[in-house]
Amino acid sequence: MYCKLLFLALIYSSFISVLAISKASSVIYGGSYKLSSTLELSDSDSNPVGYQITAAAKIQQINPQLLLVKLEGIKLHFATKKLPNANFKESKSTLDSIESTPFFVEISDGIVKHLYSSSDDDPSILSIKKGLASLLQFQTKSSEGRENDLSGTCDVKYEVIDNLQVNKLKSNCQTAKESNLWGGNVVSSRSSEINLESGNKLLSVVSKEEHVLKPSLSDFDIHILSKMELIYEADYASKNSLGNDINKVISNAEKEFGHKYTAHNLSPEVSNTKQKKITNKFSGVVKDNLKALNEKEFGTKTSAIAALNILSAAKEASYDDIYKTLKSKSSKKIRGQLVDILGGVQTEESHKAAMKFLNLTSDNYNLDLCERYLWALSISPAYEKTIIQDLLQLSQKEISDLKLYETLIQTVSSMIRKYSENTKDNELLEKAIELFSEKLKNCKKDDDVCHRIYLKSFKNVASPRALNFILEYALNGSPSVGMRAMRALWSLGKNSWNEEVIKTCERILLTNGSYDSSAKTIALDILLESNPTDLVLAKILSVLRQKGNLKETKEYLLQRLVQISEKNKSFEKQVKSILSSEGLNHYNYLAQGGLSTAFERRFMEQGFLSTTQEVMSGILKQGYVHVNLEDNDTVHTVFTLGLFSNGLGSFISSDDASGDSDVVNAGLELTVNGVEFRPFVFFEGNGELMGHVFSGTGSTLTPAYQAVLLLEDDLVKIPLAIGQIVDIRFSSVASVDLSGKIEISLWGRTADSLVQNRAGIIKRVGATVASPFIRCEIEHDITAEPQLSLTSYTEFYDKMALCLQLQQPETVVEYTSNKHESILGTKQKVKKSRSTKTKVPGKSYALNSKNNEMCNVLHPSS
Repeated sequence: MYCKLLFLALIYSSFISVLAISKASSVIYGGSYKLSSTLELSDSDSNPVGYQITAAAKIQQINPQLLLVKLEGIKLHFATKKLPNANFKESKSTLDSIESTPFFVEISDGIVKHLYSSSDDDPSILSIKKGLASLLQFQTKSSEGRENDLSGTCDVKYEVIDNLQVNKLKSNCQTAKESNLWGGNVVSSRSSEINLESGNKLLSVVSKEEHVLKPSLSDFDIHILSKMELIYEADYASKNSLGNDINKVISNAEKEFGHKYTAHNLSPEVSNTKQKKITNKFSGVVKDNLKALNEKEFGTKTSAIAALNILSAAKEASYDDIYKTLKSKSSKKIRGQLVDILGGVQTEESHKAAMKFLNLTSDNYNLDLCERYLWALSISPAYEKTIIQDLLQLSQKEISDLKLYETLIQTVSSMIRKYSENTKDNELLEKAIELFSEKLKNCKKDDDVCHRIYLKSFKNVASPRALNFILEYALNGSPSVGMRAMRALWSLGKNSWNEEVIKTCERILLTNGSYDSSAKTIALDILLESNPTDLVLAKILSVLRQKGNLKETKEYLLQRLVQISEKNKSFEKQVKSILSSEGLNHYNYLAQGGLSTAFERRFMEQGFLSTTQEVMSGILKQGYVHVNLEDNDTVHTVFTLGLFSNGLGSFISSDDASGDSDVVNAGLELTVNGVEFRPFVFFEGNGELMGHVFSGTGSTLTPAYQAVLLLEDDLVKIPLAIGQIVDIRFSSVASVDLSGKIEISLWGRTADSLVQNRAGIIKRVGATVASPFIRCEIEHDITAEPQLSLTSYTEFYDKMALCLQLQQPETVVEYTSNKHESILGTKQKVKKSRSTKTKVPGKSYALNSKNNEMCNVLHPSS
């Protein structure tokens, strides 16, 4: 019994010490103190920008729970170019002329309950007062718990040293408005040191916090350092006698000081202190960047930087300003780029202006401009509910242009996915799935285009709620419809691949004949990526025993096994074991001699290319090149280039089973940030194909897709203990130029093609602290103009030979750092800049040994 009581006592005492903030011993606060508040923004050099505020703080303890505080001699100190390394010089500012009325701090058990300040207080003075009040919130006993202050709601730990010093650590701070970052992360530390005199008289409080902004894909960190000190200087004898009851004290203070008092808590503000905005007109910024947005600049950093500048202006622009700019004759040649930008911005004003200008529902619309606006909406990281509702309503109207309608459907589906993922609001998602499912059911059996549109919408929505529809069409649709359904199934991701999905993929992969070869390769990919058991992997490998025209499917399987084994040694061991036990570990099964391939190649420390090429009768049937970026353990596929063809095997092969489809076509498919566009079809039918062959229309480099794209636009607000808010922004824009050409000779029986992808990219990372008296800003730009080209050489005169060359020319990456600081209301400004350049060597990627053999046949060394 005694042991039980002792155990309960220990549990109770532990619970109290961990979860409860211990009541503070009585602290004596009175005296004259020196107050200083410092902010520094810096990067890797030792030349920060920032400021310091100093004042004398006279503190009178009216009763154990109420303090009267007067701030006197408030001064701003400025870091000029002549005073590097954060040595500050006193400067004139608007603080000099602002009245600072006395204020009250209510403290109970070491927690600041309220701050009572004049209703007429300037916001800049109020922020200083809140910062001082937050210094006075502390405990005098070792304890842990959660507290609310200017940093938000934080875990707090107090450690008492020799009864005269208290160390305070804050972590895991959460504010009312939380933000998520894709482009980087912020590492924060917050601490305070409180020193007491014998008898618990407050001698000093020093609060420090540091936030390190670590952008992804860059080593240029930004450091935000703030420090606040309250140091005892002398005793202070006040003549104010305002009473003891808090209500009476406030009432008497209002009479004595002539001001109405308002209660405040220490919760952080979610927006910066008001500062007069200096916003350039949208039309003016566009005019300044006309030349940089010219079509000739697609694929360059010049175009990307101009687009980012216009994006900033578009966010604040009015409907009239935007609409008049679109209608202006001077903007005629860059209207495509402007609708790209407006689609990225997604404000109600920009959408209203764009939709009126584009006039989608009339007969007098420009298909290119309409599609570019819709594509930009779908790719943008923004998601505005009213815009989605507008487009969803528009998608239910009759639109005769099939290309425009398909683009509209894919835009709606991708925007709804972003919205539901980020808000957890599934209302629009459910409406869309219901609408698309009904439309899909009404497609005529032989209308492959209709099926393609709505199955692709399921792919862009990427919601498990559509799983049953997708599985139905994957199993029972026509070969081309089934292939589209399988691509939608792949987009749902591993978390949605349940037992029913695995069985469906097994059936499609292992059934001879009835399913398209591309559907089989997707089924194969799903099975391999779903962490297959020995039983499932044995079924996959049994494909090597199947008879029929499956050489390329088997070759694709072998290539994928090698690709996955290179990254996963346990999988490699599993494969070798099953090959051996099933009697498949010999030449007849492991040397298929096909041209299909799959591989990965790293092009930078945090990025790699992955490609899959499915070949049928010597012709590329379906091929993809994926550009992947890694963020910790997560892989983001930011861009996918797909090429497809059907029915071309008969031109180079007499094999009756040269393809899955009688339709003769070829084209290009793009997926940007997970959003798949409608296909760009090069030709449809033998007539169009032969027309291109004899006229040579495809033999010159022709743009397939050009646009400026907003890839990233994250804003995070971090409240600082000094009473200010730091805005952290990540923005990325790409100017893309995707072009291609093909030359076919029926006489020489050769076909050569080139797909060239150029992109001008800017990634901007910045931190800004803006108050009514000063503005400090640090900004990093990373710019580059990477290129990637895929060249194919095909010869089908005697024996089939196909050579692929994937090349990346030399790239120059430029890093620019700009620091700005200005005292508002004065001419005092500081600007510090520096830049560096790094060359990334060009390279030709080694694909695989089979491709090397083919290239040596077509291009023998002299």
